[in-house]
Amino acid sequence: MKALAIVVILAGLARPALAQGMSYDMKTTADMIDPRTGKPATRVFSAGHGQFANGNARIDFTESMMPGGMMAAGSYMIVRNSSPISTFVFPDKRQYLVVNRDELNKEAADAQKAVAGVAKTELSGIRVDVQDLGPGESIEGNATVKYRIMSDYTMNVSVMGHASTSTSHSTTDLWVAPGLDGIMNPMGRQASTAGGSMAALTEATVKAYAKVRSGVVLKSVMTSESGDERKRHSTTITMQISNLKRTAISPAVFEVPAGYAKTEGLGGAMGAMFGDSLAAARARANGRGTRPPR
Repeated sequence: MKALAIVVILAGLARPALAQGMSYDMKTTADMIDPRTGKPATRVFSAGHGQFANGNARIDFTESMMPGGMMAAGSYMIVRNSSPISTFVFPDKRQYLVVNRDELNKEAADAQKAVAGVAKTELSGIRVDVQDLGPGESIEGNATVKYRIMSDYTMNVSVMGHASTSTSHSTTDLWVAPGLDGIMNPMGRQASTAGGSMAALTEATVKAYAKVRSGVVLKSVMTSESGDERKRHSTTITMQISNLKRTAISPAVFEVPAGYAKTEGLGGAMGAMFGDSLAAARARANGRGTRPPR
């Protein structure tokens, strides 16, 4: 009996201790004018189920507008503490991709430099303001503070000697729950660095978000309008967290399963972000149909 008791104790110690955490659902939708029909339409950008514990977060994507990309349906993302590293796991391929947000921003800046001789983009009149709107409504039983961030700028684009100018204005309302950990929603993080023509806008946006209280954005509604005097485009993007529950979560949830191979993705992090969507666009441009041959 004594030996059996020891075995039972050791078996219990071998199991990973469950941490008190939270689970939730998250969906991002866009209300826009469908360019094909000219009628209002609502599209799901992404949807997923999130888990959070001990400063670690995971989102399993259930819907996505980027088939084959690193946020494709069936894949999931892991983020640890305040690290700039995000790990995307693809169970169907038994692979995973490690992305450094700082390196991703550098790739974007390098891509802009690569086409600088053909296309040039300049931003001017950049202004980003923040308003503290006071207490917001309770969401999922959590008290919130509401903020409004307004952004304006003018974009000048020159392609092969042809120039165009457009203005952009956006208003973003945020409902922040100060009582929750900010990493619970890793998708809500603001990029800290960016190069090229977007550098000044990114810097102004980061400074604006620094004035927002720490916590979790349980809801955001961004309405943006852009274009020139002849044609304007308006889009409203809504992110909502729902079904927020406190629950025990195993540390294994935030680990890449054993036996999965590390991949570099399609053309680096930028390619991995869009995955088959990028490949399909290239195929259509080359007249090969909607999907490229494997």
